[in-house]
Amino acid sequence: MRLTEKRRQIKDSNERELEQVIKEERKALFSLRHEMSAKQLANPKRIKEARKNIARALTVMREREIAKEKGQA
Repeated sequence: MRLTEKRRQIKDSNERELEQVIKEERKALFSLRHEMSAKQLANPKRIKEARKNIARALTVMREREIAKEKGQA
């Protein structure tokens, strides 16, 4: 999946889907770190991508939380 497609998917996701993305990426990050320590990681760039995808999802969740607070105030 291309980077722009991943960004669009994260922005268009609902709350549960975002939580699922975070959970999946954290599991992937854990296994990638394990592979790296065992010297079996084929693509080290994947670790960076997983961390950034987690950050993107958390950012979108926070933006929505702030928007809700502004709407209520």
